[in-house]
Amino acid sequence: VATNSATRDLNIEEKQIYKFSFFSLASGRTADISRGGTSIGALNYIGFSRKTESNDQWGFRYVFYYDSAGYKFNPSKQKEDYVGHQTEIGDPYLTYAKDSLAQFSDWNLSYAARVYLPFSKFSQATKLVTQIRTEFNLEYPLIQFSKFNFITKTDYFVQTQKAYLDGEVARRDDGTYPTTAVKGTKQWYSENYAEIDANLSSKFSLKPRLGFEDNWYYGSAVESIEARHDTDFKSRLAFDYRAAKSLSFSLALENRTALLNRKDAVAFGRPEDNRWSFVTYASY
Repeated sequence: VATNSATRDLNIEEKQIYKFSFFSLASGRTADISRGGTSIGALNYIGFSRKTESNDQWGFRYVFYYDSAGYKFNPSKQKEDYVGHQTEIGDPYLTYAKDSLAQFSDWNLSYAARVYLPFSKFSQATKLVTQIRTEFNLEYPLIQFSKFNFITKTDYFVQTQKAYLDGEVARRDDGTYPTTAVKGTKQWYSENYAEIDANLSSKFSLKPRLGFEDNWYYGSAVESIEARHDTDFKSRLAFDYRAAKSLSFSLALENRTALLNRKDAVAFGRPEDNRWSFVTYASY
């Protein structure tokens, strides 16, 4: 979610044909901050892109993850594990972007697409073929260089199988896996949100955001798994600092509330559902 807004805001001069970029998104649960000793995970990429005369931009991004030493929540085990310093390759991807696909009065519609390569450990475990993303951003200018954005993202996952064994799930005493270790692979992902980019000055801006995230998973008659659809409501407030034309930072707080497949009643704004993130973006 932060990845796209940060990179969009920090593109340097449009006349630049070639661009190298570095992006880092560190994040964690706010509940872990006061305790200390928590592992901080970061999604990072090193990118290269080229802009054509028709204003189309093609690129490639090499993705890798880094975790610092400390305690990290394992969603498969539903508990915290201690991890050491570790770096893992992610799924690199090819990119395409067009800043102005269409214009309607003061509205501007931009488009972006990605095609992922299944290099990560998780993609190898689930035998993913590829992941294809399309993204549309409808932008309307507001006062004092501020703007309103409505963004919709859709990912389709090309899978070779509808189920996989999650090796992170704790085994039984006899060494076998429980039935909950077999899970459906992801089929679709969708995110839709509205965001206001309110410029406070030439260097600072606030970005409130409201939206929904949906994930669809395959079912498998062979593995006795039902198809699943998850929906989360997300509210987010980010504070951006543009240190230079090609260097920026963003600190954000996000609350995510699951609306479906819960064992308890839906409750908005719970502190345990808060996450923080810090983005660094640089380009040359």
